[in-house]
Amino acid sequence: MRVLIIGAGEIGSAIGVVLGSAGHEVWFWDRNSLKRTQGKDLKEMAAESDCAFFCVPSTGLREAAMSVAASIPQTKPLVSLSKGIEAGSHKTSDAVLKDIFPENPIAVLGGPMLAEEMKRGEAAIGVLGSENKEAADLVLALFGGTNIFMEKTDDVLGLALCGALKNIYSLSFGFAEAVGGESNVKGFLSAESLKEMVGIVAILGGRAETAMGPGGLGDLVASGMSVYGYNRRVGKELLEKGKTDLISEGILSIGSVISLLKDNAKNYRLLLIIQKIIFSPDEGKKMFEEYLRTQN
Repeated sequence: MRVLIIGAGEIGSAIGVVLGSAGHEVWFWDRNSLKRTQGKDLKEMAAESDCAFFCVPSTGLREAAMSVAASIPQTKPLVSLSKGIEAGSHKTSDAVLKDIFPENPIAVLGGPMLAEEMKRGEAAIGVLGSENKEAADLVLALFGGTNIFMEKTDDVLGLALCGALKNIYSLSFGFAEAVGGESNVKGFLSAESLKEMVGIVAILGGRAETAMGPGGLGDLVASGMSVYGYNRRVGKELLEKGKTDLISEGILSIGSVISLLKDNAKNYRLLLIIQKIIFSPDEGKKMFEEYLRTQN
């Protein structure tokens, strides 16, 4: 089959490696013209591909989608790998795409899929969220014969929320490293993060079991424990330096999550301490240690 990947960054290039190794023809479109597939224009690739993957951060998803909207046929299945929530609208990636492509089948791809490991041919677990069976079957078939073992769910909102939440809670794993906490503290954070994720997903309209599966807990553990976990790295730098110049989906999404929760936000202690540390990183170590010290 033929696949169009919009966004040739880490995750986009990793998906390209996986699908290319399975014999599919992979085309790239990126705002950086040097990363685009040469010899084909966007309209041609969009028309001839069987499926399009949006592999851009949540901050650039709407812009990227709008820039290619005129070229994407209305029947084309679209898959988002953005794991964040759009500021302002507070919309998950599937809802952003639906704004721009109201007729297209929309899917979300989540789960523990670290780009660095996939590029090396190592196994990963993908969770595909879609309410369109035909589109879901097509995407699942694309990954058949690869080392990406796929599950599917119709809880698209729940899966999209889990992707954003795991980035937020992964920051706390970096906090732990910055204060000298390793496996013991991270074990505790895994339990607390999962408890809060389950509650938040349910309140915001998803299903609790989605948060307890690979799209929630699995993705959290992979991102929070791995040396490749970007949000973990951001959290560590935030506490060690008292600041960070790194752009993180977790940092960008936390305000939207708290806004969506409204009065319910007060029930999620770890979520709130993460937000406080983001706003006052110079006091971060003290606040995080106090959080660990006062659990009851």
